[in-house]
Amino acid sequence: MGADQVIDYTTTNFEDVAKEVDLVVDAVGGETETRSWSVLKKGGILVSLTQNPSQENAQKHGVTAKFNTKFPTREDLQSLTELMAAGSIKAEIDSIFPLSQADKALEKSEARHGRGRILLNANSI
Repeated sequence: MGADQVIDYTTTNFEDVAKEVDLVVDAVGGETETRSWSVLKKGGILVSLTQNPSQENAQKHGVTAKFNTKFPTREDLQSLTELMAAGSIKAEIDSIFPLSQADKALEKSEARHGRGRILLNANSI
């Protein structure tokens, strides 16, 4: 998969730039899913990783909507590991909490204000 254009979501609404796309993979849900319908072309596909997307909205926009609940395989994880080791992809880390502050990490995650992964350090209490 490649990108024809990169959109900085912190400064630009993606729906103002992206038009007539074939596929949207929504990993956020909520308002982001709602805004995603308008960027798909007729016959496009919206895949939600967070919730079962509205079939009513899919029909209204003439697209297919699916909820992906497939868990990654060992091979999927191995491929990701190799890409990360090669520097082809990078996981952005928002914050690292000691295990004793797991409640704080959960609060931050549920607030959806983090940018990147929120990690727990099991070696740090």
